Amino acid sequence: MSSGRIAQHRNYSDIMERHKRYLRIRHIAIALIYFLIIVTLLIAFVIVRRLEKEKTNVKPTSALTSEKDSSRNK
Repeated sequence: MSSGRIAQHRNYSDIMERHKRYLRIRHIAIALIYFLIIVTLLIAFVIVRRLEKEKTNVKPTSALTSEKDSSRNK
């Protein structure tokens, strides 16, 4: 090995510490991104579900429905 290659590896422990720190931050960031995606999907699911419940609870008020109701009352 040349002296230049030996000099590159003198601070090997420092390089490994930085690398471990980088990997830890990267793993935390990836976990946070997945968590935010899941939370966003859950919120969207809840909103859509509530909107569909409201839609089914509203009674239709079209002209055809009122004609059917009046014919039943006779």
